[in-house]
Amino acid sequence: MKKYISIGVNELDTYLDYAILIIIAIYSLHSTPSEMGILGACFAIPFLVASGLFGKLFDNGNILKWRMLLFFINGIVMLFYL
Repeated sequence: MKKYISIGVNELDTYLDYAILIIIAIYSLHSTPSEMGILGACFAIPFLVASGLFGKLFDNGNILKWRMLLFFINGIVMLFYL
């Protein structure tokens, strides 16, 4: 049970970091939507790739498909907000 709570907390922390990064990009750097998309992809892709490794180590690789689903949902939702 502790393992799954830890995974959930890490996911929330990742998305909180991404939200802070987007706020900085909008207000400080005056980023365009395409620049924000590239910034988001650069931020999220290492986590997507690393989840396969951690999934194999901790949960026999089952976490990767859910991580990919959340990654694509996040990408689709961001299109509507940009």
